[in-house]
Amino acid sequence: PRRKRAVPGLRSLQLGSNALTGTVPYGLSSLKALHTLDLSRNRLTGPLPFWLTTLEALETLDLSGNLLHGPLPAQGMDKLNKLGRLQLQKD
Repeated sequence: PRRKRAVPGLRSLQLGSNALTGTVPYGLSSLKALHTLDLSRNRLTGPLPFWLTTLEALETLDLSGNLLHGPLPAQGMDKLNKLGRLQLQKD
């Protein structure tokens, strides 16, 4: 099967309320131009991924309404200086 490639210039990914399951996909870590990542109201599980801190263009991150657990990644949070909206409730 062909491997899908990420869209490097993608600025907004809104997949809220899509019944997504499993962990937050590592493949999203290649979307360095993302300004908005909305994975809210799904059934995502596991710890908050460490690679979220590599998405330095993020302005909005919404992971609310999932079953995620654990602390925010300790290292690298200072790189998210554009992040103005962080939603984690019900996680």
